[in-house]
Amino acid sequence: MMYFVVFLTILNSADSLIKIDLPAHHIPFFFNFFPRVAEECDKEQSCPHKAHLHKNVCWGYEANCGQTSRSYSQPMCPGDSRGWSKTKDEQIAIFYNQSDFGYVRNFRNSMKTICLPFPNDVSH
Repeated sequence: MMYFVVFLTILNSADSLIKIDLPAHHIPFFFNFFPRVAEECDKEQSCPHKAHLHKNVCWGYEANCGQTSRSYSQPMCPGDSRGWSKTKDEQIAIFYNQSDFGYVRNFRNSMKTICLPFPNDVSH
């Protein structure tokens, strides 16, 4: 998650939209995860990433990502699923939740904040 903080720091001005340092096919995913940055690009005439706006794509771990929006990873499970799942759809769902971005989503959802940073200059 730290790399997103770096992007947000870089993207403080419209001129900085040029500096998104991602492969072109990742930019729609970035804009979907950071809609404010996408809005800024949409408003800014000189934004070079307009072709990547308004695409409903996601990695699969985001809260608002449905199965039809998962554009980056669509697992294919050849072979028989009998013995460990009832249907082919269930086989794909098990794979997704145990070893793909569904695993990342479940892990992120299980995380809890234990401590928060506190400014050093504030007296207690």
